[in-house]
Amino acid sequence: MFGLGFVSAGYRYQLGNVGPGGGIVYMLPGQYINYFGGITNSTTEYFEIPDEDWYDGTDDPEAPWGCYGTLLGASGQNFGDGVLNTPIILSNCATAGIAARLCSNWSNDGYDDWFLPSTDELVSAILNNDDFSLGLTFGNPDPAYWSSTEESTDSATIATSSGGLGSGTAKYGNVGVRPVRSFEARYV
Repeated sequence: MFGLGFVSAGYRYQLGNVGPGGGIVYMLPGQYINYFGGITNSTTEYFEIPDEDWYDGTDDPEAPWGCYGTLLGASGQNFGDGVLNTPIILSNCATAGIAARLCSNWSNDGYDDWFLPSTDELVSAILNNDDFSLGLTFGNPDPAYWSSTEESTDSATIATSSGGLGSGTAKYGNVGVRPVRSFEARYV
């Protein structure tokens, strides 16, 4: 099933545990079904996501993806690509208050390496939302969250409450934002 890794004895964290950055561990090292065509992806890292009150003590903020009309080159969609896409976005888009900047500027429990998740990283969190009370909420008019995956000069990918993708979403729209962070798999 998508989002559930192979649990190996000896790993320090399990799904639903609190990670070192204070977020909920929602992905373990292992192999996963990629949203795009059922291809198997693998990761050697854990992923954690903070509660919905991460930004200002209330609900997730909404923000634009940023730099509508400019192709930035943040096209990675797989596990591990969010940490690569986010600095690409930030180095090529100086706009304040964009989704990647909100994620990158946040720190918690001494960790400041949070980033805007790639499409696969975000969909995995959404599919684990109910099982681990991740607090991803979906209201109107934008029942979705930004991924760091850019599609064109004018659009980037969002993910919806069902784990589906919204392609062609204009980068200037205000959509939900939630950072994630990955951390190394360490044995006990």
